[in-house]
Amino acid sequence: MDDLRLTSLLCTRLCHDLVGPVGAMNNGMELLSDTTGDFETDVIDLLRRSAGEAARRLRFFRAAYGVPGRTGDDGGIAEARSVAQTFFEESKITLDWPGDTPPPAAAADARSIQLLLNMVLCAAETLPRGGEIAVRSSAGADGVTMSVAAAGPAIKVSDALRTALAGTGDFETLDARSVQPFLMARLAAATGATLGLMQPSPEMAEIAATLAGAP
Repeated sequence: MDDLRLTSLLCTRLCHDLVGPVGAMNNGMELLSDTTGDFETDVIDLLRRSAGEAARRLRFFRAAYGVPGRTGDDGGIAEARSVAQTFFEESKITLDWPGDTPPPAAAADARSIQLLLNMVLCAAETLPRGGEIAVRSSAGADGVTMSVAAAGPAIKVSDALRTALAGTGDFETLDARSVQPFLMARLAAATGATLGLMQPSPEMAEIAATLAGAP
C-alpha cells in the first residue's frame, strides 16, 4: 500500500471540504470592502457563519485524522462526542450520541475513538438529504460492538463503502471521495476490529465495529 498516495488523497479531501466555508469568508471580505449600510450586517453574518463552519470542520478533522491524543480514559470519548455534536450543528443531520457511549472500559484508546469518528463520517455520507445518526455500543461474547446507524430518506450506500468493508477495494482506484471508507477500514485493522454493514431498509444503514477481547 502506498501511504504517500493515501496521505495525498486525504489532503485533497480536506481541502475540498474546507474550500466552501473558507471561500465564503473570502467572498464576504470582498463584499464588505465595497459595502456600507444595512447590507453590511448581512455580510458580517455570512462571515460569522462561514468562520464557524470552518472551525467546526477543522476541529472534527483534527480528531478524526490527526495524531491520537490521550488514551486510556473517558476524556477522549467525551471530547470525540463533543466534536461530533459540534460538527453537525448547522447541517441537515442530527446526532444521537448518549454520553455513556461507548463504555470507557470498552473503547477508550485513541485509535478506537478515531475509528468511531470515521464511522460517523461514513454514515453521514449515506445521508445526502439529511437524517439522523445514532451512535451506540453493546457488550457481548465476541467483545464490544460500536455501531453507527444512519436513518433518513434516500439512504445512499456507496460502492466505495461496500468494497472497503468487504476488504475488496482496489487501492489504486481510490480518489478523494472514496478514500474515507478505506481509511476507516485501515483504522479498524489497526485496532483489531471487525467491520460490518447492514441495510435493513431503504431508509436505514448501520456500520458496526466489534473490538475483539474488549471487556
